[in-house]
Formats: sequence, C-alpha cells, structure tokens
Amino acid sequence: MRLAPPAAEVEGGLHQVAQVVVETRVGSTTGLFDYLIPEELRGQVQVGQRVRVPFGKRSVPGFVYALSNAPNVVNPKPIAAVIDAEPLLPAHIIELAGFVADHYLAPLDEVIRNIVPPRVRAVVRREPKSRRRSRILERADRPGGGLAPELEPAQRAALERIQIALGRREPEVFLLHGVTGSGKTEVYLALLERVLNDGGQGLALVPEIALTPQTVERFAARFPGRLAVLHSSLTEAERAAEWWRIRRGEADLVIGPRSAVFAPLPRLRLIVIDEEEASAFKQDRMPRYHAPTVARELARKVQAVLVLGSATPSVATYARALAGKDRLLELPHRVMGRPLPPVTIVDMRTELQAARFSPISKALHEAVAAALERREQAILFLNRRGLATFVICRDCGQVRQCPHCSVAFVYHAALNRLQCHYCGTQEALPLKCPNCGSRYIKSFGVGTERIEQEVTTTFPGARVLRLDRDVMKGRDAADQVFEQMLRGEADILVGTQLVA
Repeated sequence: MRLAPPAAEVEGGLHQVAQVVVETRVGSTTGLFDYLIPEELRGQVQVGQRVRVPFGKRSVPGFVYALSNAPNVVNPKPIAAVIDAEPLLPAHIIELAGFVADHYLAPLDEVIRNIVPPRVRAVVRREPKSRRRSRILERADRPGGGLAPELEPAQRAALERIQIALGRREPEVFLLHGVTGSGKTEVYLALLERVLNDGGQGLALVPEIALTPQTVERFAARFPGRLAVLHSSLTEAERAAEWWRIRRGEADLVIGPRSAVFAPLPRLRLIVIDEEEASAFKQDRMPRYHAPTVARELARKVQAVLVLGSATPSVATYARALAGKDRLLELPHRVMGRPLPPVTIVDMRTELQAARFSPISKALHEAVAAALERREQAILFLNRRGLATFVICRDCGQVRQCPHCSVAFVYHAALNRLQCHYCGTQEALPLKCPNCGSRYIKSFGVGTERIEQEVTTTFPGARVLRLDRDVMKGRDAADQVFEQMLRGEADILVGTQLVA
C-alpha cells in the first residue's frame, strides 16, 4: 500500500476532487475514496477538514486526506456538506496518519480513529465538559514553585548543543545517553523553557501511563497552567476536553504515553521521548506502530528537534548515534557526584542447596527486615504478573499455552484461572492434564501476586501494596498507590515495571 502525501496546492486553480477517509469500516486497501467538490464548496474544502459524503445508501462523515484535480474513478459523487468551518486535524497530522498507514500496513481509517478521541469525532458543535477531573489533570493545574537547579557541566554542554539545533529550526535527532540520576529531566525542562519562551510548543512522551503523574507534577512546577495531558486512563470527556485545548493552541506542552505523539500541536518545535528503549512505546493492536519511529517522521515534517533520552538505549538507536546518523550526547555521571547504588547479585541455586525454597532469598529477607526496622520503605520489582508463570504436566511435560498466541498461560489466584498476557484469553486451571490425563499437573514460576503473598506471610506486620496491570482497574489506581507510598502509608510495594 502506497499513499500519496496530501496535496495542499494543485496547479490549475481550485481543487475539484477530495480524497476522503470515510468514518466507517470499509474493505478498501487505502481507506480513501474520491469525491467531487461541488461548485458552492470550491475553495472551502481543506486537508484535515471533516465533510459529509454519500457512501452506498448512507451519508457518513469523513476526513479530507488530499485534494487534487484528477479523480481516480469515473463520475465521483459530490461532497454533501462541510461539517467543520476549519480543519479538525492539522495538515501535518493527516500526513503523519498517512505515514503510519503506509509504513505499518494499517488501514488509514483505523489510524484516524486512533488519533481523534471518540467524543471529538462524535461532537460537531458542542464540546464535552467533565465535572470531576482526574487527579493527573488537577496536578497539571497546580501553581508552580521553586527555582530551577543549577546545571552541571555535562548537562550544560548537552543543553547548548541541542539549543543550536533549535535555533536553526531544522529537524535533528539527539540521543541523550545518561546514567540513572544524571539529570536528563532537567535538560528536558531547560530545553522546553527555551522553546516555550520562543513561542513554540513541546511534546514529552513517557513509556507508561503510571509514569505520567510524576512527570506532570515535575513539569507543572516549571510550566503551570500550560500543560495538557493525553492518555487512555482519562475519561472520554476529559480526553476530548484536553484534545480541544491542544487543538486550539491553549496548551503549549503535551505529556503522555505513545498515543500522545499524534497530539495536534500547531507550533511543535521540540519532541522529548524519555526511556526511548521501552517496549511500551510499541502499540501491539491495530493500528500497530512504534512511537519513537513515528516521532522521527513527525519531527521531519514540522522541522522539530527530537531528543531521545535513556540510560540504556535500544541497540538500534545507539548504533545510529555511533554511526553519526543521530547526535550522541553523554551524561556519564550522576548529579552532585552521587555514587550509583550498590548492587548485590544472589545465586538462587545456593538457596535451594541450603533448603530455602522461598522466592525471597536470605539476603533480600535481611535487607527488607532491616529497612522495616529503620521505619523505611522497600520496593520489590518483578517483571511478571500473576501467582505462577506457567502450568506444566510433570508426566508428559506439556505446558498449557494460549491457543491464539502460543505462549504459556499465567495462573492468577485472584481469578482462579489461567490467563494469556498477550490477548487476555482465559481458561480454568485443569485438574488433570488435557494431553495425557495425568493428575500431576502443577503451576510453577513466580509472579507479583505470589511475591505479594510471600511478603505478607513473611512480614506479617508490614503494610504491603501491589502495583501491576491486574490491580490498576479503577480510575487513578496507580496514582493512589504512589500517593500512599509518599504519605508513608505503606511499607513494601510489590509490582512490575510500573514501580520502577
């Protein structure tokens, strides 16, 4: 599938034909249909604008993707009406949608649906209002406070080099490779301050929704009242309201996970992606895309600077920087000369040899007990959810797998079921092996649910919280957990990468 870039100007006067992405699921490879622009609408139809068009026996809305004077079909039907007086999507976002559809072989109509919130697509004249705001949006409105810390030499050098690119108004990509605690965020903030002071706008992407509250808190202190937040945990009304703020140019800085890369910022000058190597930047459902790759294309289209920050960059990004395709900037030391934390590696085989079968080693037990004794807090990170990570028959060796994804089911005690962490398929825990009929079928491995149980048993007086996708059911669930930790209302936090 090859999509021609949207045409803004065509030789020979006013445009006569519009290519429209219809707002209905269709079998077209590109999702584009040609419509004649009637005389009374000549000069009024623009790229990114919503129009109403005949489609079969129905009349459906759609987005204008391109304008031309050469229809691809014989006798195209005319556009029935223009829905919005001005384009709902900026031209560069429409072009970006075309890039995603072409690069990832995704239907263009699916890409557009992913970009524009449902309430925005559904509302024509009336914009939604949300009575109760999420905590994260309340944080974005808090007044700022405090002065910016003094940058260290390596931070200043990185800042000055990126500012040169910003001054040139040319697209350039930087890899800000800094060890943990080296002050990458302060560099981002200083760059954004420069951009916003010059009348531009900025976009900051973080890998996880759970990381957004802390980022918002820190950025709001520097840019009070100028932030907008986009992510899927907002209600539909909140997402639509934030989207409209961005589209109208009322917000100068947008923060969010991967989908925020499509924010309709009209004066975008700087894109920052923190922890660019994170797998969360890949969307694993249609339309599939990789946010840092899309951000590269976005930066190229709007002549913006892209900063990729990481302590452990992806191999591909690091290779591009070493080859000189991107600019490599190093922050090799932690701020104020702080040392990296000590790391102890425990060989769990020695635990088994000493007849200790708990997933919590003796060294970890002693460290947590000492922290509790000092009235401190502990975080236990594990990259797997659930009670057990696989179920196996000890007679025939068969592991219960998802029939759709060919990966091992994970046992969740709270559900008393097996669940696939890719597609969500569930099944009951079998009492005997479906393959050979043996009753020697058992769950093995360790997940966050199992660690939570173990910690609660081992430290009965401790207040234990768990943070993973299984417990993030309610609105602001992750935010509430973080606030409990900050207020000292929990002693031990167990979770997946959301705690990191």
